[in-house]
Amino acid sequence: MVIAELEVPFVAAPMAGGPSTPDLVTAVAAAGGLGLLAGGYLSCEGLARDIAGVWDDGTTRFGVNLFVPAGANTARPPATPEHVRARVEAVRAYRERLLPEAGRRGVELPERPVAGDDDWERKLDLVVRERVPLVSFTFGLPGAAVLGELRRAGAVTMVTVTDPDEARAALEAGADTLWVQGPGAGGHRGTLHEDAVPGDLPLDELVARVRALTDVPIVAAGGLGDAATAARAITAGADAVGVGTALLLTPEAGTSLAHRRAVRAGGVTRVTRAFSGRPARSVENEFVRRYDDGAPTAYPEVHHLTVPLRRAAAAVDDPDGVAPWAGTGLAGAREVPAAAVVAAWRDELVAARDARTAAGRPASGGGGTVPSAEGTLDWQPAGERTAWLAPPVAAALSLVPGARAAQIDATLADTAAFCEAYAVAPEASANCVVVEGRRGEEVTRAAVMVLATDRADVNKAVRRHLGVRKISFADQGTVESLTGMQRGGITPVGLPEGWPVLVDRAVASAGPVVVGAGTRGAKLLLDGAELAALPGAVVIDLALPRGDAQGGDDRH
Repeated sequence: MVIAELEVPFVAAPMAGGPSTPDLVTAVAAAGGLGLLAGGYLSCEGLARDIAGVWDDGTTRFGVNLFVPAGANTARPPATPEHVRARVEAVRAYRERLLPEAGRRGVELPERPVAGDDDWERKLDLVVRERVPLVSFTFGLPGAAVLGELRRAGAVTMVTVTDPDEARAALEAGADTLWVQGPGAGGHRGTLHEDAVPGDLPLDELVARVRALTDVPIVAAGGLGDAATAARAITAGADAVGVGTALLLTPEAGTSLAHRRAVRAGGVTRVTRAFSGRPARSVENEFVRRYDDGAPTAYPEVHHLTVPLRRAAAAVDDPDGVAPWAGTGLAGAREVPAAAVVAAWRDELVAARDARTAAGRPASGGGGTVPSAEGTLDWQPAGERTAWLAPPVAAALSLVPGARAAQIDATLADTAAFCEAYAVAPEASANCVVVEGRRGEEVTRAAVMVLATDRADVNKAVRRHLGVRKISFADQGTVESLTGMQRGGITPVGLPEGWPVLVDRAVASAGPVVVGAGTRGAKLLLDGAELAALPGAVVIDLALPRGDAQGGDDRH
């Protein structure tokens, strides 16, 4: 079972605490998508019953989500004794603040809520023993040994991430798939540790940046309340979308009556730690308004502390006392069967996936296509596709109003592979390298643009123009840090202010030319004259005579 091969690229998000049920999972799977059971908060026996319910229905396309406890989280910073003491005191103070609420609800609060591990080891053994097809993780990064064990058992592994750095960590640990969660997600933000500040990149931009890092399957989630919004996430680079809030009112969901009332009423959603000690988005209610400002960072202690309060509120269908998790796509929740939600989104999601696949499909053996500047790519106005671009590039598009953008396979970003795969003529592709010149203690960095068929005369022409004594190609890591762009995607559009841009005369007169887009997952097509008109640009003869390999490469 592969995410990218789903009939409909629609995944029912795991929603712990009741909404996720075997009925919801099987209904979404029967409609062509994939459903995830929520293992968090359930006992191991309860999760076993849910898994059995899915298997007994005959569904083979499903997964289970597990919460990673602190002790198993390889991404969690070590806790100091001072931190532990401060945490205990913060939870104690929050309990004192909640005591009047407990009195109103007629419940007792635990004296000292314990952290616990959510039956971690037993649940891992269970998903291996039950041959669960996909196992996903939230709230942390399990070790490579855990991911390897699951893979050997035949499971696909998936890790929830909220920013590119977390994505890199998950990939390094060996995750097969990434659940990329944007800031509009309902329920808990899936940061890799509780002290982390959740990422705030818009989902489309986040997906594009993560896609530029890897070719593993990506499920995009967070704030997807309708098919059009979800389709944009697929266009940005996702293989499927994760949907939770839009399913809360379906009859198959186990959403409580109080939670349903809050969702039906709509209103504002906000991120709060009041219910669990971890940032989570809910419909704003009286509990959030009263207690958000005093809630400590202490998960799962705060979760266990507030359980009696929330259960008491649910028992009387009071939406002001439960945790009504919901994302910014709240208005998209409908009281229709889950299959109807999938069907309503199906055409737009499939069309977006097919269009992205077609745009990113390498040319097969050339197929008789004559190489050109456009090649086989689907070029679109760059201003309408900013999610594909590095942020500095997107911010500088006003300098190149005629620019168009196209998505590519990030593994084919380097010039030779790119031109061959997409039938782009090398003489219509321009490389951008960053050089670093020194005169005494003074350092000058500059971008150098030559056609892919040429090499820049760095040691003579470039050094002479910059007036430096020594010159070399700039360190790759330094370039990425200073520009906000990726290796293989460095482009003169959006470079730091004050950097000279040296444009070879052949580039300036080339007509339409392909350059980087700041990421490995896209390219820009613009006129060479637009490059020559960039701030700091100067047109000079830079190329070495053909056949002379001195002084050039295309590593950026």
